[in-house]
Formats: sequence, C-alpha cells, structure tokens
Amino acid sequence: MKLKITKPGYHDKDGKPVEVGTIVPVSGDRIPASLLNKCEVVGEDTEGKDWATGQNPGPTVEEYVAPGYRAENYPPQGYQPRSTPEEIAAAIEAQKAADDAAKKPKAKA
Repeated sequence: MKLKITKPGYHDKDGKPVEVGTIVPVSGDRIPASLLNKCEVVGEDTEGKDWATGQNPGPTVEEYVAPGYRAENYPPQGYQPRSTPEEIAAAIEAQKAADDAAKKPKAKA
C-alpha cells in the first residue's frame, strides 16, 4: 500500500519530517496510527475499508435490514455508513410501506 502525506507532522523511522505530498510505502493493510489523520491512500482499492483497524466499517443498509433491523437505525452504532443517503431513504420508505400494508385490515371474502 502507498500513502500520500496530506498534513504536516509525520516523521519517518529516522525521526526526519516528511514533506506534505510525499508518497510513502506501508506494508500490510493497516495504516499506522501516526499516519492515520495525515494521509490518503493512493493506488489501492479503498472502498469500504477502515484503515485504522484494517476491517470493513460495517454492513450496507441492505445487509443491515435483511435480518430484521430497522433502516432508520442505520448505520449500526460505532460504524460509518457504506450506503448512500438515497439507498438509506429508500430502505426506510420500503419498511414504512411494509408496516402500513401489514396494519391494514384484510378484506373478508
């Protein structure tokens, strides 16, 4: 993985300051804490990645509601959303429509 330094204050392993705009290589799939807020990933697939932990940040709204969770509570506490605001709004509306349909009395035959 390669990182581009975007803020001053990062020092290399020898303690020398690294200039903003410098590309630095990092091994593994985690960004060191000393770099976390001072860089951006370049040349890597970054979608859905939490670089502090090396883990994905959580489910999409579709994945979240599949087991029965309410879309209006998305994203789960402590996670960043992976779905767009439009996808979240659509999931909320779909659940509301399903709730309304379930509340309507059934016609007698």
